[in-house]
Amino acid sequence: MDIKLVIRPADFNDAQAMHRMRLQPKVMSGITSTPDERLAKMANYLKNADSNTRILVAEHDDQVVGSISMALGRGRRRHIGYLGMIVDENYHGQGIGSRLLTEMLNIADNYFNLVRVELEVLADNNRAIAFYQRNGFVSEGLQKYALIKDGAYADIIIMAHYNEKLLPGGATS
Repeated sequence: MDIKLVIRPADFNDAQAMHRMRLQPKVMSGITSTPDERLAKMANYLKNADSNTRILVAEHDDQVVGSISMALGRGRRRHIGYLGMIVDENYHGQGIGSRLLTEMLNIADNYFNLVRVELEVLADNNRAIAFYQRNGFVSEGLQKYALIKDGAYADIIIMAHYNEKLLPGGATS
C-alpha cells in the first residue's frame, strides 16, 4: 500500500524525528546503532554533513516517517556510494523504503554516475534482504561476527547495486 509522501532533503530540524525512528525497537533491531546514542549525535550529523553526503527524508502528513543517506566515496573510491536507511516502524510495508531508495538510486546513477551503491544488512534480517534484492541489489559477501545483537555475535551481509550503464560491457560480474 503506497501512501502520500513528500521526499525532500533532510535539514537540521529533522534530527528529533530521525533520532526517534532510530530508537524504535523494530528499527533498532535492524541497524548497527546502539540505543544509547544521543539526539546531539544526530543533530551534529545533519549539521556537519558535507557535500559528499546526501540525506533525504520521507514525510507523511508533515511527519518524518523515513530517511535515507548516501555517503560518496573519496579518492579512488569516488565511484561508490554507501547507503543507510530507516523507516518508522509504524509505516513498514507501505512503500516508503521503495520511494526513498528509488530517489537515492536516481541521484547516484544520474547525477553522480556512481558505478556501485553498497550497504550492510544484518544477515538475519530476511525482510530487508528480500527488499534490497527486489530493488536490484546483490549479495557480495558475509562479515562473520561483525556486531553484537541481543548479547550475541551477528553477521552482516554486504550488498551492492550496480549502475549497468557504466559497467564495461554492461555486465554485473
